[in-house]
Amino acid sequence: MTRRATIFFTAALIASSFCRDVQAVVLEDLNYGFATYLGSGIYRAGDQSVQVYQIPLSYRFFEPDEKKNWGLKLTLPITLGFYDFVLEDILEGFPDELSTLSIVPGVVFQYQVTDRWQLSPFADYGVAENLSNGDASRIYSYGLRSEYAYVTENVTYTLDNRLLYAKQKGVDRSAVSDFGAFETSLDFRFKSFPFFKTYLADISVYIANFRYFDDLEFLFPPARPVRVLVQNEIGITVGVQIKNKTKYIDIPRVGLAVRKGDGLNAIRIVFGTPF
Repeated sequence: MTRRATIFFTAALIASSFCRDVQAVVLEDLNYGFATYLGSGIYRAGDQSVQVYQIPLSYRFFEPDEKKNWGLKLTLPITLGFYDFVLEDILEGFPDELSTLSIVPGVVFQYQVTDRWQLSPFADYGVAENLSNGDASRIYSYGLRSEYAYVTENVTYTLDNRLLYAKQKGVDRSAVSDFGAFETSLDFRFKSFPFFKTYLADISVYIANFRYFDDLEFLFPPARPVRVLVQNEIGITVGVQIKNKTKYIDIPRVGLAVRKGDGLNAIRIVFGTPF
C-alpha cells in the first residue's frame, strides 16, 4: 500500500473511532428516504420488519484508462419498500402493495490515484414518497469513496471505504433528519474458473463494518427505540463473465449477506459491492 493510501485509511479509521463519543443513533421515526443507502434486503428491528428492493441503474460516461486517470458515472437507484413483512411471507412471493418509493440520481467522479487505488467523490439528489400516507421528501447526500485493490495469483484483496452524509427534508418542511456513516469492507475474490464452455465465474467473500453518527433514523418506528451505532456484515457474492467473440463481458455481481448489530438485523441481497 502506498504511503498516501496508508495515511488516508489511518486518518479515516481514527475519525471513525470518534463516532463512539457522538450520541448513538436512535430509531424513532419513520424515515423511508434513507432506504436508498441501506441496500436490498429484509430488515428487522424490534417486532417489525421491512423489505427493501433496489434497482441499481447506472450509466458510465467515461472510465479511467491508460490515457486519462479519471472517469464519470451517473447513478439512478430506484428503491422499493414494503412494510409489515414476516419471513414466512417470502414463500408466497412478491408483496402486493408498495409502501415506499425513492429515486435518487447521483454523479460519481472517479479519480485513479495509482494503479491500485481509486478515489470517488459523489453527490446525490432525489425524492422519496411514502405511498401509504402521501408524505414526500427530498433526499440529498455527498461523500467520498476509496477503493484499494491488491492482486495476487489466486486472490484479489479489495479494501473499500465510504464516508457518507445524507439528509432528508419533507416537501412541506415539517420534518428534517440526517445522518453520517463511515463504512469499511474487505473483499476476498478468488481466481476465476471455467463455467460451462463460454463462461467464467468467480466467488468472493467479504466482511464489512458500518459506523453511524449524527441522527440516523432508519425505515420504521419499532415498538421501542433501537439504538444503533455499529453494525457488522458478512457475505458472499458470485460474478459471471460471458464470452463474446474474443472478450468477456461482465454480468453484475450478486450475493447474499447477513448484517447484525445494535438491534437492527438484516438478510441482504447484494448487488456488486456491499455499499
